[in-house]
Amino acid sequence: MNTPFRNKAEKKMDDFLLIGFSNGIEKCFRMQLRNWIVAGTVLFFSLFFINGIFKSENRSDFRDYYNASIRFTQENNLYNLDQIEVILAKLRSGEIKIEEIFTPKVFLQLKDMMEGVGSYIYPPTFAFLLIPISLFPYGIASAIFLTLNFLALLGSLYILSIRFHRKGNLLFIIALCILNLKFLENHQNNNQVSLILIFLILTSVHTNKNWLSGFLLSLAIVIKLTPGAFLLFFLMQKRYWAIFYTFVFVLFWILLPCLYAPSFTIEMTLTWKQLILDNYLKSPLFRAWKNNQSLNATLAKYFLNYADVLNQSRFGYPLQELNELVVKGMYYIFSLVLVIPFFGKYLQNVM
Repeated sequence: MNTPFRNKAEKKMDDFLLIGFSNGIEKCFRMQLRNWIVAGTVLFFSLFFINGIFKSENRSDFRDYYNASIRFTQENNLYNLDQIEVILAKLRSGEIKIEEIFTPKVFLQLKDMMEGVGSYIYPPTFAFLLIPISLFPYGIASAIFLTLNFLALLGSLYILSIRFHRKGNLLFIIALCILNLKFLENHQNNNQVSLILIFLILTSVHTNKNWLSGFLLSLAIVIKLTPGAFLLFFLMQKRYWAIFYTFVFVLFWILLPCLYAPSFTIEMTLTWKQLILDNYLKSPLFRAWKNNQSLNATLAKYFLNYADVLNQSRFGYPLQELNELVVKGMYYIFSLVLVIPFFGKYLQNVM
């Protein structure tokens, strides 16, 4: 008489065991999949780092930093932008003809003239900070700098993963790296300072300590001016003390090399101001041929003759030749359009 009830109980038990077994298999599969993803990620970053180490002997942007650091210890001039005026004068006078750019003789002549011209465009502080690395041979120094960049990349990815509070942090990191793979590859080949700057910026934004935010962002600004745009972020967050500390530490970083060579540091800082700030940043002609990524450089290549002689001849630029003042005006208008949303957000927070 208890047979129907027993059958139902047995069926429920079978269903329970089946569900438990299925859940166990699913859980095991997920763990295996996660292990494979972790292993693949570790393998990717390991190969990425090893590939960079093997290329560390190659010619890269780091050689410019390295040579500038050596020149700093020897108290030799860090900058050499005067040659640009010589090149432009030869182009405008017709001594070097645009249509002959890719003939072997003219191309090699122009290439030799441009070699090392404006190759180091950073303040003296950056060259000073690299002195410990410049004590090593170039290959070893390049490998050390590449390692610092690699650690900065890992640190940046970690900050981003916890900043966005994502459950699938690992998948987020993988997707981010895949989408930026070309940038990472290009950066590694050139051994530039960008990944270190990104880490400094992200850490300064992430930390709640105003003095540390100012300390880190000021270092990024002293290496390259563009991180100064993140002062607008602090302004939106009403972190006025972070802005204050940034300006204080900018002075600290600028004056730090004076401990090593006071008069030379002051001389090179004034030289940097004159050659870079007064000419290189204000004139699209000076800016364009050494920089492919700034708005100023892009506009110059599209609308100014001789802004980037080699690449303009290759791709048929400028699209339309405009006056330099017009191009500068376009730059200021576009810059204003980009900045207005930040101030709009700030005014909303204040009101």
